[in-house]
Amino acid sequence: MDTSTTTAITLREPRDLIAWVPYHLGFRPRDSLVLAAVRRTGREFRIGLTARLDYPPDTATGLSQAAANAYAHALDPDRQANAVIAIIYSDLNLEEQGDQAKASARLLEEALETAGREAFDVFWVGEHGWGSLLCDDAACCPARGRPLEQLTDSSVSAQMIFAGQVAAASVAEMLELPAVSEARRESVAKAALLAADWRRSEIVQGRHEMWAARSIDRWRDAMQRFQNGTEPAASLLGRLAVALCDSWIRDAVLVDIAGWGGRSGDDEAEPDLVKAVATRGGGPEVTRIAAGIAGALDEPPAESRLRLAERLLRHCAACFDDEHRPPCLTVLAWIEWARGHGSAAGHLLDQALQIDPEYRLAVLMETAVSNALMPAWVMQPR
Repeated sequence: MDTSTTTAITLREPRDLIAWVPYHLGFRPRDSLVLAAVRRTGREFRIGLTARLDYPPDTATGLSQAAANAYAHALDPDRQANAVIAIIYSDLNLEEQGDQAKASARLLEEALETAGREAFDVFWVGEHGWGSLLCDDAACCPARGRPLEQLTDSSVSAQMIFAGQVAAASVAEMLELPAVSEARRESVAKAALLAADWRRSEIVQGRHEMWAARSIDRWRDAMQRFQNGTEPAASLLGRLAVALCDSWIRDAVLVDIAGWGGRSGDDEAEPDLVKAVATRGGGPEVTRIAAGIAGALDEPPAESRLRLAERLLRHCAACFDDEHRPPCLTVLAWIEWARGHGSAAGHLLDQALQIDPEYRLAVLMETAVSNALMPAWVMQPR
């Protein structure tokens, strides 16, 4: 299941919300039910908690009562909403299955109302059209649906594209790693071997803290290079590959990505705080920030940092060999989890666990994702 936080949107017509969903998730849902908790004030509303759930691809038999009841409680954590909008993504042939589909929508509507929610509407989006399943006016919502161009050409779609947002065709496409040459992968692998030898030497000489602090400097250097459009050298990526295998440095990188502990108005965490986590330092602020890694803070990570780190880590994952890839994939999964994107996080965790079934953080996160346990900040209105 995917869940995400509150977003301010002006409702001009239903298609605005439907057009926004793929950009919000990062991919175009298929065989899915998206539920959005709505807090309405006149013609403006806030989208609260949203959830994407798998929806049976074979809808010929309709929606069962048990399934409708389960779906209706997906937004229980958000008690501030006064309505719910549901969107079914399925290649329904409404001319053949219209009665059954509308019956399923009514069943979902009743289940939502039993759960204490008003069903604002239940929409469907198919391969060739979209419309409301609660509307019986053929002039408004014809059986074949309205043209999909009404969604793709909407003002919301234009705003998303202008803001640089994209909607991939699927989760797999969204998470596809960038192409890198075999020569670059080999160079990074050789650099990682040298970096591993250097790390062992530093530990033997009692300089682990110094090595950890320098590793954070190198992580930040790579972030800065990526921000400036410069590809990090293979030697730098090799050192990062080894550093991320250290759980303390990996956790410090998560803190740096989230931007917690920074100055007011600054998306970056204080370098000394990040290094304190990497070197196993203590103190109340370190303890507070460490709780954020487990999702226990109400403060959401800085999206600008998440995006930059995601770009860098996707490049790293494409360059690293299997020995060094699980930490990188798991941190990428954490970024998606921090956004409330359970499907994307689960996909990345599957990749990490296929390489190392016992990688601890991936195992813990997989348990959380499979039980729809999301960070505290995902549940907070903004």
